Amino acid sequence: MSEKRSATLQTLFQAGSISKTINSWDILKLVQEGKLSLDDDINNYLKTWKFPYDDV
Repeated sequence: MSEKRSATLQTLFQAGSISKTINSWDILKLVQEGKLSLDDDINNYLKTWKFPYDDV
């Protein structure tokens, strides 16, 4: 369903998945600062839960 209404200052929008974008930006900032490596195993950083890799 498509509506042809103009957006105003009062128009509400769903945030969607903006947290993924912000999280990615923060991770890349840590990589740039040398505090994190994209090649490291994620399980080295997780404390209470481990990523379950497939045994394939």
